[in-house]
Amino acid sequence: ILAWGHGGGGRLGGGDSRHRVAPVVWGVEGDAGAVACGANFTLAVVDGGMWATGGNAYGQLGLGDTEDRLVPNAITLPSAGHDDALEQFVARCRTILSGEEGTTLRPSGVSVVAAGSYHAACVCHPSGTLYLWGSSMFGQCGVAGGAESSLWRPRALPWRRGRQDQELVGVECGGSHTAVLCRPKSSVWEYRPRLESRETSPRRIASRSRSKEPASRPAAAGWGVLAELGAARAARAERRGRTPPP
Repeated sequence: ILAWGHGGGGRLGGGDSRHRVAPVVWGVEGDAGAVACGANFTLAVVDGGMWATGGNAYGQLGLGDTEDRLVPNAITLPSAGHDDALEQFVARCRTILSGEEGTTLRPSGVSVVAAGSYHAACVCHPSGTLYLWGSSMFGQCGVAGGAESSLWRPRALPWRRGRQDQELVGVECGGSHTAVLCRPKSSVWEYRPRLESRETSPRRIASRSRSKEPASRPAAAGWGVLAELGAARAARAERRGRTPPP
């Protein structure tokens, strides 16, 4: 992770508050998946975990206090409740059935992160749990607003109430507001839940012909109909003693 520019409050994660023209390299090892910049703080997702550095007057770093940080610190997300745990189990089953992971259950982790001026949000995969923290002066963290309204640690927002048929796939933060992207849930039994069609296995096309022609054989993708028609035509020609056309 590289950061440069205004270094006030330690938002660059370089161990000081100096402004930088050349990028500062974060001392966090792992696979970085996403970053987000607030007004005076920076967030990053590394190996599915959250890290934060910079200004923290409203608890926007999610570390449980309001002290600034000069270097990245790991954010601890609270455990999912019963409903979220069930959603996570169902999502993992869907992933296995899709064939994307074989039979390995990978642990949940942050897949999307966003930052407003002084608040932040993230979405965990595969449960779809939404966490928010920081300033909620205008209700942007899902709690009653006010000058003293802030969340110093991430809190799960129960967005599923009345939306059990939806799943959360994205979140974005403006200066003082939050928006999420939802979509209808896919069936647990679909092999490819993102496909538009809900059919996931081949089905035989019924034929109205009563002749005893050979059963259709498997064919390569894109050739199925032509191959079956060709086999039927060849069979009819053979019975009539003709040479089938090419």
